[in-house]
Amino acid sequence: MHFFCHGKRSDLQLSNIEQATGIPVLLEAANTIQTFQPVSKRLLIVDDDSTVRLVIRAFVEADGYEVCGEAADGVEAIDRAAKLKPDLILLDLAMPRLNGAEVASILRHVMPKVPIVLFTMYADDFGAKLASAIGVNVVLSKPEGLSKLGRHLKVLLNPKASSCA
Repeated sequence: MHFFCHGKRSDLQLSNIEQATGIPVLLEAANTIQTFQPVSKRLLIVDDDSTVRLVIRAFVEADGYEVCGEAADGVEAIDRAAKLKPDLILLDLAMPRLNGAEVASILRHVMPKVPIVLFTMYADDFGAKLASAIGVNVVLSKPEGLSKLGRHLKVLLNPKASSCA
């Protein structure tokens, strides 16, 4: 009996049960079939407001991302990022101990390839030139909403994705 998996022919021996019943028992087929399991991208959420962290967590997890950690201030953010090695860091700007701009500047040197998103109430006051200078990939205003954040996450975590307007 022949089976096809990913366009390739696989010859499988029929067991006595299969020959007697005509019902294939494909124990060996499990070794030839490859399943696609997308790798979940890991995010670190940094915001001094626990309610905001909770809302962002629920949103990104519903979108299929894993939240590997949270931090409530800048110092905690640097420590967690170093330990957890996230695929993307989502930062608030106004935080205690170190603000988001300071954290981004430090993390950019420690983790040069990890995308950093500044998700803040003060996006209008934070210029694109300054964001680029400190290594922030995207500055988004919280009032713009989570849907815009979601579009940017997809692009930053999947470089083959289209741009997000």
